[in-house]
Order: sequence, then C-alpha cells, then structure tokens
Amino acid sequence: MARQKYKKYTHEQLCEAVDQIKRGILTNTRASKRFDIPRKTLDDYLKGKSIIGKKSGQKPYLTQSQDSSLVNYVKTATSLARSRVAVSSQQVIDNYFTLLNTTIEKLGLTDKPAQIWNADEAGFGKETEQIKQKIIATTGTKKPYRQQMTDYDHITVLACASAAGTFMPNMLIYTKALPSGRYASEMPSNWIFSTSENGYITRGYLKIGFQEYIYLTLV
Repeated sequence: MARQKYKKYTHEQLCEAVDQIKRGILTNTRASKRFDIPRKTLDDYLKGKSIIGKKSGQKPYLTQSQDSSLVNYVKTATSLARSRVAVSSQQVIDNYFTLLNTTIEKLGLTDKPAQIWNADEAGFGKETEQIKQKIIATTGTKKPYRQQMTDYDHITVLACASAAGTFMPNMLIYTKALPSGRYASEMPSNWIFSTSENGYITRGYLKIGFQEYIYLTLV
C-alpha cells in the first residue's frame, strides 16, 4: 500500500504554480515537479474545484464572531481558574490530608464518621433584571405568572454533610434582610434562612446551622 503524500508546499508556492500554469509559462506536469505539488491538486485549483485562500473541510458551525467570542470566554475562564493554582499544588494537598488524618486521630474520630463533617459554600452575585419567560397556559387561567426572587445583592448557600452520609439542611444567607413575601414557599421546609451584612458567610453561621440541625433532629 502506497504511503500517503503529505503537503509540503506553502501557500505562496501554490499561488505561484497556478499563476505560471495560467500564463502558459509551465505545464501542469512541470509545475507539479518544480513546486512539489501533486498534479491533481493543481488540476482542482485550475478547474475551480478548490479555491485558493478558502479553507478545506466541513463548513464551520460557528460564525467567525461566535468563534472569537468563545475563544475570549475560554481565555477568561482559564485566567480565573488560575487563582486556585496556589492552593491546588500537590504539596498543599498532601499537607491538608496529613493534617486531616492527624486531627482525626488526635480527637479519636477514626471510627466515628458521624462526627466528621465537611461544609462547602457557593455564592450568587447580583441579579438586577427581572426574569422574563414565555409560558403556555389554558384560556381563562388567572395569574399564570409565578413571582420569582430578583433584585438581590448576594446570596450564599451553605451545604454540609458528615462522613457517615448525613446531610445538614442547607442554609441560605441573604444580604442585610430576608426577601419580602413568601420567599421560602417553594423551598424544602427544613432549610435554614439567615442574613449577613454583605450576604457572605462567616464562622458563626456554621455554628448556627449546627444548632438548628440539632434542634430539628430532636423535635
């Protein structure tokens, strides 16, 4: 089986070869040998089957503008992710697990997974525009729209689970004050709601969450 001949010529060489053939300076065969371009390739360009400067292959799904926007987004996302690099090195990870194991053994929790808890939080930034959606409703339906919470500064959601697989009810922390109206009507009844000056969490809120969890467990 013959080996596939890969492209070795440049764009400038292709243009020069096609130009000299069109001007009658070289034949297809001589141009192919001089510029090391397959004769079939030259024939395709001369017959208009291929166009110089036009990329071959399947038509792109994205427009040039969309492609540029996607590239810029990926660059932005990558640069933001780098902020975590300093605390994600192998040395930092090893130190964390060493400290974790030492602490568990020191407190005698090796065989007590229900007393080992891990908490994580996620924040949501400012939302100022009213959410607008098209809906389908039967004729005569009164108030088909459902009111949603908008126009907040920051909300933090705290999730906490034990090594035994027990979950503490999620806590939502709003900025300065709780939203007006029935803000909790569509949320689980055991979720915990609180406020802080800027909507962010501090160590004290984790304590509040545990106290509420213990209360809900006992009642």
